[in-house]
Amino acid sequence: MNRSIAYYNENAEDFFNRTVHVDLLHFYQKFLALLPKEAHILDLGCGSGRDAHYFKIQNFKITALDASEELVKLASAHIGQNVLLMKFQEIRFQSMFEGVWANASLLHVPYETLNLILKKIHASLKEGGILL
Repeated sequence: MNRSIAYYNENAEDFFNRTVHVDLLHFYQKFLALLPKEAHILDLGCGSGRDAHYFKIQNFKITALDASEELVKLASAHIGQNVLLMKFQEIRFQSMFEGVWANASLLHVPYETLNLILKKIHASLKEGGILL
């Protein structure tokens, strides 16, 4: 995972510019339709902040995190709120979120730690919460 973080730190601006305007409206609509109005969403591995930004302008409460210090800076500015600098292993949320959005982020989790990370995500969800 450390190589991934180093890559994103070194290429943050390029990654931000390549991904911030990608249209995922179809996926957003399917995910948001499963959540209550004004749900609290965890954007896990938020990258550019593109998805968190969309959820925020749709009046959802957002907590976004990423392990790349440089992407955290760019995403915070894009979203207009602080993004947490946090690795997946550091997640300690308990029953806070109606939804967890993990778009293309769990692929960075080593297989041997995936079960632990999924348990942490599950613990962060309120009863009936949705993971995408």
